[in-house]
Amino acid sequence: MHRTLAWASVLALVVLVTGCESQPPTVTPAPAGDDSQQGATSIEITIEPPGSVGAQAGAEVLEVAVPPITLSEITPYVDADGAFSIDLPAGWPEQRQPMEASSDIRLGTYFQPSTRNALVTITQFDNGQAPTSLGATANDVMRKSGVMDQPNYLELGRESVIERADDAMRIELAYTRSDGVDMHSLVLFQVDGTTFSMVHVGVEAGSWAENEGVIRDILASYRVPASSG
Repeated sequence: MHRTLAWASVLALVVLVTGCESQPPTVTPAPAGDDSQQGATSIEITIEPPGSVGAQAGAEVLEVAVPPITLSEITPYVDADGAFSIDLPAGWPEQRQPMEASSDIRLGTYFQPSTRNALVTITQFDNGQAPTSLGATANDVMRKSGVMDQPNYLELGRESVIERADDAMRIELAYTRSDGVDMHSLVLFQVDGTTFSMVHVGVEAGSWAENEGVIRDILASYRVPASSG
């Protein structure tokens, strides 16, 4: 999957950046006749809900205050189609996104509390080929999702998953949402056959220290395909 991915709209990538409901991103194909970018696309991320303060060019951005959060009551979640299983905070509703049949993105979904001070997003890609480079594919996904372009973006560290050193890694990062909320996240990139997963767990920055252990437990519970035990 180090080859160019065919990208399509998926709100999970938008939520990774914004942490709030928004329009799906759109895909901008390479210009006609540009053989150097054949098949390549970029993701245009709409980072504000329609009509919200700051969505229009030149509008003043209203900073949103969110309360701290304590992640507790983690319970198993099994995807209805068996695509994945993961432990999640109880009571967080799921927002499943429709996928385009022609896209390499096979699944996009996110879970978020009503306070919007934390989130879990899960995106699965599959182009029928196993990635040749985990790190390069992760970099490509991060770049095209636009998260690297967010205010105050900072990559804090990368680490291998000891149990799966050849096909799983985590990236810790911080950024500021478009509504002014500082976020601190840990993102898992994992290969299972030809499926490449991006699993993001983030909380408002002031809640990171208290919840880091639970965040790591959530990511460690992720399985492809779903595990019932």
